[in-house]
Amino acid sequence: MYFSRVTISNALTASQELVELQKNGAYASHALLWQLFPGYEDSWSNLKGKAKEQTQRPFLFREEIDSNGLPLFYVLSEQQPVVTHSALTCQTKPYQPQLSMGDRLAFKLRVNPVVSIRDAQGKSRRHDVLMNAKKNADVSGLNSHAAQQKKALAAHQAALGWISDNKRLAEWGIQLESEPELDHDSYYQHQHYQPKGKHTIRYSTVDYQGLLTVVDPERFLQTLAKGVGKAKGFGCGLWLIRRC
Repeated sequence: MYFSRVTISNALTASQELVELQKNGAYASHALLWQLFPGYEDSWSNLKGKAKEQTQRPFLFREEIDSNGLPLFYVLSEQQPVVTHSALTCQTKPYQPQLSMGDRLAFKLRVNPVVSIRDAQGKSRRHDVLMNAKKNADVSGLNSHAAQQKKALAAHQAALGWISDNKRLAEWGIQLESEPELDHDSYYQHQHYQPKGKHTIRYSTVDYQGLLTVVDPERFLQTLAKGVGKAKGFGCGLWLIRRC
């Protein structure tokens, strides 16, 4: 696998091309990064339903903003990226973490935490974990300010509960050394209107950072490669790790 740091040129021509790509709305970053893997998108896009769910994504990514106010991407891919777009600069190195049981790692993780809940008809539907916690918080008898505080606390606890779930941690092959950090900017609700399909895409992200201990090296390596959670096409699920 390969880990890449992808930046965007601030040249005028590159900026103009970036404006064109932004017409893809919520998928703009994903569409831009696909250009690093020519010929691969069609084979992935042709997969449907469970076949796509069961096939490892060609790449995971996380988007941040650099010192010039331009998008900066961290990309983990099974294929080595090929720069064919004048707007992109890509620094790539092989990604082969050597992990052992008991290793301590600092991590950052952006996820789209969801929970499946059955409705009155017995159908399982996905719900945003934090929004669901806010919705179910009992705020009867509280004034507006107190109610907002209680909902915020419920959302915070739900976010911590999602990543601290013992079953989930066992599946990932890790343990958390302490409660992950969540600041006021950690939770963000995204809303993008897609002109092409004339519909609005809504999803939320939570940014975690903290310390973990590797319990099952092989399982955690698989977790790193696959990513975690939903909305990977929107930049979720990529682990950024470093040794303590």
